[in-house]
Amino acid sequence: MGRTMEMTVDTAPVSLSPASRLLTRIMSAAYLLLGLVMFAFPAWSAHHFPWKVSSFVAITLGSYLLGNAWIAAVAQHTWRFASVYTLLLYLWLFGVLETGVVLIHRDKLITGAVLTIPYLIVLGLTVIAAAAGLSEWARRRPPLRSGGIAMPGLVRGLQVGFVIVVGFIAAVVLDGPAPAHEAHYFPVPLTSFTLGALGVFYLSLSLSVLAMISQPGMDTLATYLRGTIVLLVVIVIATLLYVGTFHFGAHPKRIVYLGTYLVVLVGTIAIMAWHHHRDPAADAG
Repeated sequence: MGRTMEMTVDTAPVSLSPASRLLTRIMSAAYLLLGLVMFAFPAWSAHHFPWKVSSFVAITLGSYLLGNAWIAAVAQHTWRFASVYTLLLYLWLFGVLETGVVLIHRDKLITGAVLTIPYLIVLGLTVIAAAAGLSEWARRRPPLRSGGIAMPGLVRGLQVGFVIVVGFIAAVVLDGPAPAHEAHYFPVPLTSFTLGALGVFYLSLSLSVLAMISQPGMDTLATYLRGTIVLLVVIVIATLLYVGTFHFGAHPKRIVYLGTYLVVLVGTIAIMAWHHHRDPAADAG
């Protein structure tokens, strides 16, 4: 009886199926290919994008895709659901919500643009991964508690602050305020289509962090930070490449955009460094 019970525990699923893992790998490759094109050739990408955008918006969206490629790569490499479920949740939310934005603004979609089909394929793969992943989670129920060293109150407070601030930004952007349309915080005016795409990106980040607020240990957060730090770095690089278009002297409020990413990046690096110092073995996972 004891041996039977031990076998049951040992064979209990700790993550989703190999098929979902393969789909995540494919999704990572798709994000990488499209992201590289948009990041390396922003002017060309803006001209051939599914809707009307500027070069800076094209490289910014390309940064999201490159970041998503790394997030998916980290998730499929680790593939222990308790550690990666927030990374997967972010990707799934991103794909589903961005698809919703496309459907809402489908009358503005440029169906003949070169990048329209690749963009829709990337979103479609993510939606399929989300449907498959959620179905498998409901069936297999891998554990969500990941453990690790105890999460300090300060780090948990930073998580809560991130959820509130980024969630607020998402709500403001999705509301389509006049300052966004008039380039008060962004170097170029933004269309409602673009605001929707940016807004659901922030919303996906906020909700994915919210999903791990109750974790008592650091493993899930550490994996999340390892996955999302590339996203932050690439966005900052893209912004610095176009920093001349911000004209901070004439538009001082625009520093908020770059400053917010820099603050989050510095905080991410600080938490990762602290965690590595306290639990260096965990970073190998």
